[in-house]
Amino acid sequence: MINIGDTVKIIKKTQKAGGEPGELYEYIEIGTVCTVNDIERLDNGTVAYECIPNSWIHRSCGFGCWYLEDEIEKGHYEWVKDE
Repeated sequence: MINIGDTVKIIKKTQKAGGEPGELYEYIEIGTVCTVNDIERLDNGTVAYECIPNSWIHRSCGFGCWYLEDEIEKGHYEWVKDE
């Protein structure tokens, strides 16, 4: 389960806003680490997640890009000291 504040990585393109069904777009570069800012249940029961790249967090952009659960993966950072 993905919650607001979770760290996720973009793993796929998403449906283009206003585009034809199946028209995919890479709003955020695949591989980018993001924070989930909001969650919305769509009319068809699908859950969408507003993702903001961590590089945008300190800019008061106020919005992110919406991705479905199979287009992101939840994870975390782990510090490993260089030897």
